[in-house]
Amino acid sequence: MKGPDVEIRHENQVELHVELDVSMVDAVASLVDSGRYATQSEVVVHALSLLLSTTQPVEQWLRGEVAAAYDQMQASPGQLLTSQQVRTQVAQLHWGSVADPR
Repeated sequence: MKGPDVEIRHENQVELHVELDVSMVDAVASLVDSGRYATQSEVVVHALSLLLSTTQPVEQWLRGEVAAAYDQMQASPGQLLTSQQVRTQVAQLHWGSVADPR
């Protein structure tokens, strides 16, 4: 990865220039000042790790299960239920599983 704002520092590290809102810079500084993180880089690395750990599973789910369901829906539109049919089935399942209070 190379560009005007990127400088290779070590084999697995590069220096990257980014611009942040003042509120984000303050949040980063606060986390470092609190001692929770040793450097601003640690804050950013942790934040990106959290972002990736949440977005990657969602992407996999969308590309896998959701895409397959969509393709199946497109292939057999006659099997689709209306929203009212879904509500009726959910109500029947719910009320059928609730014990008779009498």
